[in-house]
Amino acid sequence: MIFDTDKIESDAAYREDLRHRFLTDMFFAAEMLGYPDFVPRVHQAAVDLYGPKVPTLPMFAQPCKKNLLHLDPRHTFKTSLKRVDRVQWLCAFPEEVTFLCESATQPLATAIGKHTAKYFYKPKGASPTVFQKLFFESVTEKDPAYSSVDPQRWAWNLPNRRLVGAGDLDTTLAISSPESTQSGWHPSHIDPDDVEDTKNSGIDASPEVRNRVINVCAQNENLLRSGPEGMGYIRIGGTRYHPFDFYSKCIERAKENPEAWGVLIRSSIARKEGGPFLPGEFPAEDDLIFYWPEFPQLRYKVLREKYLDNYESFMSQQQNDPQGGNVPTFPEKLYAGCAIEEERLPRRNDAETFICWRPRYGGKPGMAKFSEGAAATVVDGKIYVKECWQSTYTPSSEAEKIVAAVKENDADGVMIVDVPGCEYLAAHIRNEAARRNRSVRVQWLEFEEDDNRRTGAIKQLEPLMKVGRVLFSTGMSKAAECRKQFCHFGLVEETGIIECISRFAALVPIS
Repeated sequence: MIFDTDKIESDAAYREDLRHRFLTDMFFAAEMLGYPDFVPRVHQAAVDLYGPKVPTLPMFAQPCKKNLLHLDPRHTFKTSLKRVDRVQWLCAFPEEVTFLCESATQPLATAIGKHTAKYFYKPKGASPTVFQKLFFESVTEKDPAYSSVDPQRWAWNLPNRRLVGAGDLDTTLAISSPESTQSGWHPSHIDPDDVEDTKNSGIDASPEVRNRVINVCAQNENLLRSGPEGMGYIRIGGTRYHPFDFYSKCIERAKENPEAWGVLIRSSIARKEGGPFLPGEFPAEDDLIFYWPEFPQLRYKVLREKYLDNYESFMSQQQNDPQGGNVPTFPEKLYAGCAIEEERLPRRNDAETFICWRPRYGGKPGMAKFSEGAAATVVDGKIYVKECWQSTYTPSSEAEKIVAAVKENDADGVMIVDVPGCEYLAAHIRNEAARRNRSVRVQWLEFEEDDNRRTGAIKQLEPLMKVGRVLFSTGMSKAAECRKQFCHFGLVEETGIIECISRFAALVPIS
């Protein structure tokens, strides 16, 4: 890219034309800032996601979605594109824009802020870059590596930042991470870039640590500025690490409010015939579709080496697989194929309904929070799961729920997993049944202390589901929770519903 640098300074019309193109053409802006590797074939979708910056419109009325979620594989220059986007915003609205840069750690967040600010820094005596000649009014001789605005938290101001007063805290760029929350000022843009990592959101991270990321990002959103045209902007980028990471919450929000969200999620490769990638089994080159063949880091030999070296890392960072490398026992497609409309449940006289209940048990983390249960009709060797439950009950309310479930589903009795300490339920169920003038037969099932044996019993449902012998009513009150326990089995702690359903499998003869 060649520019007439003398003409930029002497010809205002020429300079304004280049300024306009910089703000509206991300490919042009990227090359000017030193990023010549963007490829329109693959990057156009991301460029369209971020959109042009139109300085003739108010900052809060730009022609782009307010919230963006951009998840691309590693080595696709996603971070560079986000940096170009930030610089465009800073140039378009230098007096009022305020960015909060979030990342997994404070040092990473600081680096994001400083690398962005460096484009506007010109050391004393140094010649300005072409970019600095275009946007001369925003050039500063104050090195962003050193900030006196807030010595405890890196922050930086554009020289033409419009301050409300001497005590104004809204700096142009500031940082945050899950390690700390932000307060005392209100950004117009929140820019989470790789807030997830293997330590705070990987498949080995605890739910408490993972929720810390979600909670801090949510708290910071409460600080987002608004204008007459609406709220500010949230520009989220990264790669997946877990089905219940921060990005999964964003995806759920985007589904609920698609008008406010722009979403782009892509992977490195895919099988031509479909199907999952299994550990240790990397397909032949001819069996794969390559979405980014222009980039050396995303070609067959390199990807194969990464896959075989660290399967979990490959699946999260190259494939944006929310399972983070966990091989699902019950894939989404399998579970969806077992769904059945409520009106199609069997109503035959010979159909028998069973209820299974697993009380809360403090001896294991996955059982300490909820009591869970399920009801199923068994007919012609098939299990039709018609209802499931999950909640925290008092002893009396749990007995009331069990007896009510027996009555509502017209079951003869209930099977209860005999977890340690649940003996109290027997008397409460008898009392509640007598109060309702109903006979309830209780069958106590042996509690399996060994997690591996219990997991093995649950996995026996997979072949039954494959041949259509376990079906799920779409009208269940806890349908979402049931799906979650199946599709993310091995990654969620609560498995009471799925365990109760596995108990029904013992009632069905294997053929």
